[in-house]
Amino acid sequence: MIQALAAKWSGSNEEMFEFARSLVFGIGRYDETLPTAGITHLIEHLTLSGRPKASYEFNAEVSGRFTQFVMESADPADTADFIATVCQGLGTDYGEALEREKRILKTEAASRGTAGALGLCLGERYGATGPGLTGYEEYGLDRLGWAEIEAWRRRWFVAGNAVLWIHGTIPRGLRIDLPPYPAPAMTRCARSVSHCLASS
Repeated sequence: MIQALAAKWSGSNEEMFEFARSLVFGIGRYDETLPTAGITHLIEHLTLSGRPKASYEFNAEVSGRFTQFVMESADPADTADFIATVCQGLGTDYGEALEREKRILKTEAASRGTAGALGLCLGERYGATGPGLTGYEEYGLDRLGWAEIEAWRRRWFVAGNAVLWIHGTIPRGLRIDLPPYPAPAMTRCARSVSHCLASS
């Protein structure tokens, strides 16, 4: 039974998205502040750090407005396994693995390079907030402790702030064990971005 979560289903006619599933949360880089920049990315990494391999393809990413955990498999049972893995990861204490994951993210950042001209333009337009954070490093990786990360998880990674979409068959007995809280209020910058997109 799926409780307190919006679930969307579509048939599997288009090969591009056949057997794809994604659990999406309404939290991204634009909701962070400069001192906490990178906290959502860190949570995304920690969540799947306990499942390095599986019989199906999976990944996760943080964009400006959303965090999504995605997988692809023809077996509906794999969907249930992946969702359970994500939910368990979002409730696990990774305090001991925190510094290791920070080092991994810093290595990734070094290989990515800078945000380039787009990052500079967004920084000029928004400053060190919202989309403007795209042009800045993930400074939170230098200072964030486990208490701050856990609080961020409890605020944003909840049932009321999540959408599950499935392209294919919904598995029997699918459970989504997320904290049963409503979506928190959007940050000021996120509201501003949403308003601009809606008006365009």
